[in-house]
Amino acid sequence: MITVYTSSRKRKNIIIVILTVILVGMTIGYSALSSYLTINGTSNITSDFKVVFTSIEEGTMNSATTVNKSYEGTSATFQVKLDKPGSNAEYIVTVQNQGKLDAYLESIQCLDETNEKSPTYITFSVKDLRVNEKLGIGESKTFKVIVSYNMSATEILEESKQLTLTLNYSQDTGTTLPDVVGTFEEPVIKDGLIPVTYDAEGNTVKANGTQNGEWLTHPAFTFGGEEIPGFWFGKFEMTGTGSNPTIKPNLKSLTNQNMATQFNTI
Repeated sequence: MITVYTSSRKRKNIIIVILTVILVGMTIGYSALSSYLTINGTSNITSDFKVVFTSIEEGTMNSATTVNKSYEGTSATFQVKLDKPGSNAEYIVTVQNQGKLDAYLESIQCLDETNEKSPTYITFSVKDLRVNEKLGIGESKTFKVIVSYNMSATEILEESKQLTLTLNYSQDTGTTLPDVVGTFEEPVIKDGLIPVTYDAEGNTVKANGTQNGEWLTHPAFTFGGEEIPGFWFGKFEMTGTGSNPTIKPNLKSLTNQNMATQFNTI
């Protein structure tokens, strides 16, 4: 009887030790796994990851009235009444990383969906904010939300349009696209190409020859005896008057001038 009891007790002790080892191993394994988890979503998951709107202020308001502007987390609501074609409203918005992890902007949501809704001649746009832009711990980002009433609209209706804008921020794990601000690699220039360089005063140097058979700046990049850095193109035909020319859409073209006069007008 004693021999059987002792053997059973040993087996129980061995089983307890094995179960303890397995339990400890599972705990260590879970800890190792959790350290590699990536936080995704709209920045309201944990206290360590927190990106939120902190302010919305009116900017330039041109025949426009704010009906509502509010924010919560990374969602902001703008409801605006625009009085006539050509009206627009500008809002200055600030978002801040208040968490303990670096973040990057994964997507800007609801712009396209809202612009497709009636009235379609009132549209929203975002300026000075781009996808993949990084937001470090404690940093703030200020950008603009602009609401526009299309100049070519034929309807004048007393109604407002609402946008609920959501910024989808995620944890920056170092694998996102690099910020465009910073130091860049020196470009590789192929044989026969001439790089655009700058002298100590910031002037461009675009030529390294003076006669046929040498590489020269194309004559198109000179105006008289002056070398120019590029061209400016008007998207529309010339409008306005001979003394005050403009390049604007949906206006009558300036057609009462011959080519020589138009050249001088430009």
